Amino acid sequence: MRLAATATRALSCGAFAALAALAALAVDAVPASAADSAAKEAKRPNVVLVVSDDQAAQTLRPDTMPSLISRVLDRGTSFTDAIVTTPLCCPSRATMLTGQYAHNHGTLANTPGYAALRDKGNTLPAWLRRAGYVTAHVGKYLNRYKASVDRATDVAPGWDEESLPRGCE
Repeated sequence: MRLAATATRALSCGAFAALAALAALAVDAVPASAADSAAKEAKRPNVVLVVSDDQAAQTLRPDTMPSLISRVLDRGTSFTDAIVTTPLCCPSRATMLTGQYAHNHGTLANTPGYAALRDKGNTLPAWLRRAGYVTAHVGKYLNRYKASVDRATDVAPGWDEESLPRGCE
C-alpha cells in the first residue's frame, strides 16, 4: 500500500489527516507475515489513531463532520478526559507514541523534534508491528523527522508505510 504523494500535495495537514482517517477504515489490519495465519483468524481489532493539532472540540460535531462521527466515533472508543503533560506539539506526540513523560523520552521542545527522541524503536508503531499488525502513518509525525534521518525516503521505526503531505514534515 504505497500512498500517492501527488494526491497529498493539494491538501492541508488537517484536511489530509481527516481524509486519511476515513481511508484507513477501508483497510483491514492484516498480519505482517503470511505464516501468521492464526493471528489473522483471531479477528484482532483495527487500530486507527487520529490526532489533530489545534482543533477546537466544538468543531467535532455531526453537522460539521458527519462521516467522521458515524464511521469512526460511533463505532470506536472515545476518550473524553485527557491530560496533556507537555503543551507543545512534538513533545506531546512523542509522549503519545512512547507512553513516557517528556523528560524520559527526551523530546522537550518542538526543535530539534524527532532528533531528540530517545529509543526511537520503542514506540507504539513498533509495538504494533511486533504484535503482527501492518502499520501506516499518514500526515505529520514528529517535528523535523525528515531533516533528522539519513535519507528523505526513510520510514520511521515501526511504520510499514507513510505519507507526509508537503508542509507536514
